[in-house]
Amino acid sequence: KTSANQPTGAGDDDDLDDEELGSDDDEEEHEPETENLIVCQYDKVTRAKAKWKAHLKHGCMLVDGLEYVFNRANGDMNFTNT
Repeated sequence: KTSANQPTGAGDDDDLDDEELGSDDDEEEHEPETENLIVCQYDKVTRAKAKWKAHLKHGCMLVDGLEYVFNRANGDMNFTNT
């Protein structure tokens, strides 16, 4: 019996499943295969039509099989629809 001041279901854990979460519950992520990779933080990214400019910091990159580590970097990218 519950009183009018006490909400029903408060403190009841009976509704929760008893199964524990584990790695079987994780969804698999499939990243595209690539030879070049940049992992870093960014300060600023701007775009004008198909031209993008990125101001990057604290990162490392793998380009053509060589690894580079940088504190700051700037990147200009052009994307076209094919």
